[in-house]
Amino acid sequence: WIFPMAPQGGWRTIVQREVDSYFLNASNDGGPLLPSGGGVFAGATTYVSGTTPSPVNAWTHVALTYDGSMLRLYVNGIQAASQARAGLIQASSSPLWIGGNSPYGEYFQGNLDEIRIYNRALSPAEIQADMNTPLVAQGPDTTARTAPWGLGATATGSTQVNLSWTATTDIVGVTG
Repeated sequence: WIFPMAPQGGWRTIVQREVDSYFLNASNDGGPLLPSGGGVFAGATTYVSGTTPSPVNAWTHVALTYDGSMLRLYVNGIQAASQARAGLIQASSSPLWIGGNSPYGEYFQGNLDEIRIYNRALSPAEIQADMNTPLVAQGPDTTARTAPWGLGATATGSTQVNLSWTATTDIVGVTG
């Protein structure tokens, strides 16, 4: 899931195995916020791109698969692009970058959520299931927060008082 917080063009990394072994981008050099993804096959970089820009300040689900013969890009669970390609993706033991990369400085401006990397190509049904199933199921927050309590005041001199209290909490672990 990507949530762009600003218009942005050029390559913007979601996930990249350095230096291009495989990659999924929120934007590419074809236009602002056009999702794309690909890899290096037999020494040549190949990628596919969506044709519709992702909206700013909204969540978009993007996924890339390669099954040994076809590279496929999915946007919001629907196949947006594909390209035939044979062979193995270039192997790499270099770093895996999420949200940007140091070699190129292609940093995504926004939020990423539920990054998943598999060692096999998912089917369209599996892509949709991933899109619709959170990594951690969380029920609705139906319990009201507690009020801050335990207010204490300690004079540290004639012009200063230090305050202390116990912070509010709720069932989903938010405190402060």
